[in-house]
This record gives sequence, C-alpha cells and structure tokens, in this order.
Amino acid sequence: MANTFPTIRPSLLLNFAATKQLDPRITFTRASGDAAYYDGKTTVKAEENLFTYSEQFDNAAWTKTNTTITTNSTTAPDGTTTADTITASASASGHDVRQVSSSVTGTERVCSVYVKQGTHTFIQLAFGSAATAYANFDVTTGAGATGTVGAAATASIVDAGSGWFRCIITTSSATASGTILLYVISSGTAARAESWTPLGTETMYLWGAQIEQRSAVTAYTATTTQAIKNYIPQLLKAGTGVPRFDHNPVTGESLGLLVEAAATNLLTYSEDYSNAAWTKTRSSISSNVLISPDGALTADKLVEDTTAASTHSTTKAISMTSGTVYTGSVYVKKCERTWVFVQFSSGAFGTVKTAYFNLTTGVVGTTAASTTASITDVGNDWYRCSITATATATATSSLGTFLATADGTSSYTGDGYSGIYIWGAQLETGSTATSYITTVASTVTRAIDSAAMTGTNFSSWYNQSEGTFYAEFNASSTIGAIVNFDDTGSATNRHAINLTTATNLQSRSIVSGVAQCTLNQTVTAFPAFIKTCFSYNTDDFAAVSNGGTAAVDTSGTVPVVNTLRIGNNHNAAAAINGTIKTIAYYPKALPASLPALTS
Repeated sequence: MANTFPTIRPSLLLNFAATKQLDPRITFTRASGDAAYYDGKTTVKAEENLFTYSEQFDNAAWTKTNTTITTNSTTAPDGTTTADTITASASASGHDVRQVSSSVTGTERVCSVYVKQGTHTFIQLAFGSAATAYANFDVTTGAGATGTVGAAATASIVDAGSGWFRCIITTSSATASGTILLYVISSGTAARAESWTPLGTETMYLWGAQIEQRSAVTAYTATTTQAIKNYIPQLLKAGTGVPRFDHNPVTGESLGLLVEAAATNLLTYSEDYSNAAWTKTRSSISSNVLISPDGALTADKLVEDTTAASTHSTTKAISMTSGTVYTGSVYVKKCERTWVFVQFSSGAFGTVKTAYFNLTTGVVGTTAASTTASITDVGNDWYRCSITATATATATSSLGTFLATADGTSSYTGDGYSGIYIWGAQLETGSTATSYITTVASTVTRAIDSAAMTGTNFSSWYNQSEGTFYAEFNASSTIGAIVNFDDTGSATNRHAINLTTATNLQSRSIVSGVAQCTLNQTVTAFPAFIKTCFSYNTDDFAAVSNGGTAAVDTSGTVPVVNTLRIGNNHNAAAAINGTIKTIAYYPKALPASLPALTS
C-alpha cells in the first residue's frame, strides 16, 4: 500500500494540530467571545493540603505541647469515626498541637480545621511566632463565632453540622512562618499563644486540618504520608474572533482547529446552584467550595439531606418546544457519592429521560429509552456528563442533577453530609454538548466559528480541472460540513464533504445546481478521528475514508469554484461541532492513492 502514495506534493497543507495556528491566507470570524477550549499546557492549582496526616493528630508529624490526643473518638463531619479528642493538661502554660507545613513564607495562606466542643469551647489558630497572625474561635454549638483576630490575619467560621465548625484563618504576613499551631485557649478574647491553667479536664474534638497557598479556603482534602497539591487542565475562553486550537484535557493531545455552530446556553446561573433559579429538593448547596475546571473557586457541592427513601437533587425548569432535540450537560466530580444521574423531567418528553454516570470509572450506566448519554473526562476526576432527548410536546421540563448510590438507584436515605461537586450546567438545542458557555442572569449565545480562504489566496494552489481533497477531523455532531469548495457562497457550484448522519460521510460535486456525483461512506462515529479523501476529475470521482473501499462515480463534470470553507458549508453554516486536524489538497486526481492516504 505504501507504493500507492502519490509522488506529487500537496499544493495546500494545513496541519492545525501541529502548527496550532492559522495560515495567514485564512480569514477567521466568530462574533462572540466566551468560547471555551483547552490549550494543552495551561493548568491551575486545584485541591491542595500541605499538611500531612490531616486527620491523625496523634501522629509524630503533629507536635503536642501540654496536650494529649485520643484517636478516632467520635464521628467526624464526613460520617466516619475518625475525629480525635484533644485534652489540655492542667499545667500553667500554652496548650497546642502544631505542624510545620511546606507553605512559603510571604505568600498568602489559608489554614482550616474542623472543631467541635467537648468540655471546652475555645480554640486559636496561629501562624508560627508572628505576633498578630492569629484568630480565636468559639465553637459553642449553635453559636459558632470568631473572637479576637490579629491584625495580620482574617478569620471566618462555617457551621459544618452536628456541632462541628470549620475554623478558617488567612494571612499574607511575610513574618508568619510555616509552623501552624492549634491552641486550646481560655476564651474567645485570649492573647496570642496564651499561657493559662485549665480548671479541670478540658477537651475538644478535632478533624480535618488543611493549609493551602491561596487566599480562600476550598473543600477539605485528606492527607496521610504526603501533602497534596493537585493541578487540573484549565478550561480557557477565547475572545471575539480568536480561533481555538483545542486539546484533549487529559492526554494533552493536540486536536486541531475547533469549529462549532452557534449555540445558546438556555440555563441561567450556570455556575451558581445556590441561586433561587435552581430548585433544591431534599438537598442543599455549599457554594464555591472547590476549584472549577476553568480555574475559579466556583464549583459547588450538592449535599443530600436525611430524608428517607427519596431522591436528592437540584433542578431548573425551562420551557421546551415539541420536536426539538435538547442536550443537557453538567460538570461533576465525585465526593462521598460516586454515582450521579442527569434527568429531563417528563413534561416536554412524555416520560423522564435519565442517564446514570459512574464518577469513579467514567462510564455511562443505565440510560432511559429514547435517550443518549455521554461522559467526558476533563481531568482530576472531573467529568462532563450529558444527556440528549427529543421533546414530544411544547411544555415545561426541568434539567436536573441527582445524587445516586449505585447504577439505577435513584431513591435512598441520605445522611445529611454526603454529596458530589457540580459546576457548569448547560442546556442547548442539538444532539451534542458543545463547548461550555457561562451564564449569569440571562442566557448567552456563542456565535458560529467560520474559516475561509478566497481570492488569489485560493486560486494560487487550486486546480479547477482535477484534484484531491484530504481531511482529518473529529466531529461530535451528526450533521455538518467538513470542507466546502464553492462559488462565492453559492450552492449552485461546489464540492463538499459532509456528515449527513453520525455514521455517513458524503462527498458531492454539484454543477449548475445538479449533483454530478454523490458518494456515501460509512464511518466510525465520534469520538474517533476520521481520515477522508475525495478525488475529482471529469467522469472520474472517488472517495475513501479510513483506508476502506472506494466509493466511485464514473460520470459527471466538475464545478468552477473560488472559495475554501473549513468546517462550514457554502452559507458559512452547518458547522461540524468538532476539530479539523489536517487539510491537504493535491492538484491532481489520485483515485488509486486514496486508500493509502486515509489508512
């Protein structure tokens, strides 16, 4: 087969995956910004905990001063029996546990620990020996509050339920060392590193210490022997008129030029599940607790309540139109729960349309009839889960994210603290989830991507009499144009390679509005890359994809054209919703070489 490769060189070679840029002869337009993609190199710090043994205060990593630790003595905020008791001695001195972290002096740091009252109710967090980098906390059940806070610190306290409070201190003081101290203190107004004599056995409960090099606390991440500093590929946004060269977020593979049709995210408050626009059913939302795929601290946690034998969800209702195909998607990351299902309610669909997703293995589980589903790994345990269904009535339905305990298990008794992380909800028309569009109070539309080459930039390499087109692409839509050669936007005279269904690739030549050839090939559906060639000459047309059997037509003439469109048709429409890796053009018909070119 290697002998059938053409000796002629292509007169046009556009390798978008390799160059990651546009040929200057190409005109690219997109009338909007906020166009999401991965550049294959930009990452952002996600989960971080620079402590070791974050739940094991008895470990030697924690130095105890006039305190003792009783391990695994009560139920922790996550429902496990892993919380420790700290007991202050009767000595007239300071009473603390401490650990030297790997945080860098002079950078912003935030430290947190979960605390519950025992016989005592006051604790102090402090950074090293810096006199003013400290904060006091009162963890009296039902009245958790900050007390005295040093000038070099800020502090907050969060009710974590069941008598637990998360005590948080932040500093940017250059004099605050990496040593973190947790003091049992006499009152909420006690001095820094207070020395005092407990009146009796003074106990408190501790769990989940965390220190991060950032200004805002994130969801707790447990550690043992190693500190954790995770990075995720960052979902970026291209500005108006800026082309996107997309990458696989997990492998970093360069995918080529991203071309998408216009799309509207019909859901408002796409990142703010705490907003009243989202209905919380037997659940609650912890807002902005985790770094989201775009690098901001905007991911929420969906937390189940304790209702017995029920579903636990967040949903948003919207009017839908009969006969319209809708795709709903959401970014999800496992926490205590590792299964989730996404659902269209019955209103516009006749019956509920549901798909389950395994957030540990990244696979689709049980899916309702007349529903398609997909799951995409975007790195660091984040997945984008989507469902697609066709509305059968004009009515109101909701798109919802539901917690699950297993595949097909929609109803169960919650424990009041378990859940998953969620971000970036999107509802759009069409059969696929396109790149994410951020919304707040109103819907947002991303304009179509358009790339074209005209004039002498086109005629300098194109042969009107005969030639061969090559394209390598990956399309997520079932209908769309891969390449189109037309006469200044006219459908009357053109060559085209189009997806007409998810598995049918069609190559056509049209002269004066009459089809000269129509060559259909069965291809592997998304997400596989497809290699295809189309050779044209008078009475000699051939098309091959992925090294398969050629489709041929031995009659017909060829059109006169003057424009190349990439990922769009003659109307600069019908975008493929995918990536163009390579386009090549040979100024000669090469029917015998097509299987080799596409293998």
